[in-house]
Amino acid sequence: SPSAALLRDDTSSAQTIAIFKLTADKVEDINVEDLTISNLAGNEDAVTKYELWKGSTKLAEASGGSTTAKFYLSPILVIPMDSNVSLTVKAIMANIDGTSIQNGDLVEAQIANITDVNAKSSSTGSAATVSGTINGANHKIAEVVPTVTSVGLSNTVLTSNAQYLAAKFSVAASGDKDFILGGTGATTVLQIQPNYSNSGIDGNAVTIKDGSNGQTIGTGTITTTGTDIAITWNSQQFVVSPGTSKVLEVYVDTSTGVTLASGDSLFIKLDDTAANLNFGINSNTSLSGTIGDIVFKNDIYGSTSSKN
Repeated sequence: SPSAALLRDDTSSAQTIAIFKLTADKVEDINVEDLTISNLAGNEDAVTKYELWKGSTKLAEASGGSTTAKFYLSPILVIPMDSNVSLTVKAIMANIDGTSIQNGDLVEAQIANITDVNAKSSSTGSAATVSGTINGANHKIAEVVPTVTSVGLSNTVLTSNAQYLAAKFSVAASGDKDFILGGTGATTVLQIQPNYSNSGIDGNAVTIKDGSNGQTIGTGTITTTGTDIAITWNSQQFVVSPGTSKVLEVYVDTSTGVTLASGDSLFIKLDDTAANLNFGINSNTSLSGTIGDIVFKNDIYGSTSSKN
């Protein structure tokens, strides 16, 4: 733990990248004098400094810039007999320069058995037997971190309309660069999942608009309910400036070939599949790799509309 996250670059605040649990057996206390973590992702330049914490207490620091980092513990860390201690590894990220460090580079911490943990018996001082390998989550770093939430609709009575407002999603941008969807610069990806009870909606159009100005930024074609569909962008970009938020609106054609009946329903889901999102950072830079599994974690559901 924690699960995979998108981490800000170039920040003075350390961000959690892993929580490890060390357990002592039923024989005696174990003293840990130092331990080493490895950055399995190989992007050693992405981290400038690591910190090791036990709860709210910082135990040690170690320099980044290498594939391994060693924490020297003074005083030593005591793991009580037949008990465990949870340790949190935090990292301060380097500035993304677009060359050695890219948007989307990975950071993953590991502690591997005896080679990484220097532990001794509390009674004899001899080396303790350490076993097991622990991997943290595979995080990505970026110059902007979006937060997407559902915005409730003022009207959820499903009606026949060539452009029925089916969902609103707020997109907030944390960082020092713009968050971008659509347009002709950066390569961006958005896939959404319409869910509905009336099969007449099969094959109908979806329109994505910028809620701040009503401009269309992309369109898609529904296949069947519960199936992700890709949005094709036009020249208009959806841009969220650093420290601000904007609303993305989803419209569905509920009229063409559709005869609505009482009880028919419709909602839009943003499914937490990696391939469902990739965004632009400023005008011509894209995040390396897709990120829908992180940004849409646990799925994001729009409001449900129903026919009276």
